[in-house]
Amino acid sequence: MSSFQKSEKINVILDTDTYNECDDQFALAYMIKSQDVFNIEAITIAPFSHKDKNVFPEESQNLSYNEVLKICKWLNFDTSNKVFKGATDYLQNSVSENQAVNKIIEIALKNKKTYIMTIGAITNIALAIKKELKIIDKIEVIWLGGHSLL
Repeated sequence: MSSFQKSEKINVILDTDTYNECDDQFALAYMIKSQDVFNIEAITIAPFSHKDKNVFPEESQNLSYNEVLKICKWLNFDTSNKVFKGATDYLQNSVSENQAVNKIIEIALKNKKTYIMTIGAITNIALAIKKELKIIDKIEVIWLGGHSLL
């Protein structure tokens, strides 16, 4: 008999710019298909931009939001009170709070620990921390993304 015991599900938020690149779709699908491990608290939409393709952060919200809904529908994942639009611009442009920020704070405060898997701009998480410092000790951020500092 194995000494391994199944532990509690891991409370997670996926913060994603899903329409940007295909890694986000795979991450979302993996998380949905792994609900025996993950308690998916929310999927929040992060901004992205592609100037050469004329996609800017505000438009990226709708593109990524619709992409999340499409993937969730394909995988029969109920999106009721689960998918939230985030920042429509980047932190350096003085963005304000949004649905995603408020949901991140709400979830973090109610759980002992919440893991935020973020792919892309970390704007929503930064805004949530800025608004409610108490979440610092209640979240773990796993971040895949970023840009050159130059």
